[in-house]
Amino acid sequence: MSTLFIIILILITAIPIISFFSFLYKKLLQYFSKQKQQHLYTIEDKYHIEKEYTQNEINSILDKISKKGIESLNKKEKEILDAYSKSI
Repeated sequence: MSTLFIIILILITAIPIISFFSFLYKKLLQYFSKQKQQHLYTIEDKYHIEKEYTQNEINSILDKISKKGIESLNKKEKEILDAYSKSI
């Protein structure tokens, strides 16, 4: 085999491998940059997010009570409502 043929063969097999690792590297960078962005919340942001989630949960429980009555609540919903009423 000639040296030129061996070089061409190496390049033909190396290009897809390099391309794959380049793609993998870019995806890893995207993943870790998203992870860092998730940690940029301040304590105040987290507080407001949790408060909004809790309020939405309480609203859905109160809606259920108004539509079906308090007897329709399951144990978890009663516990959530009880904990919320004690916190305010």
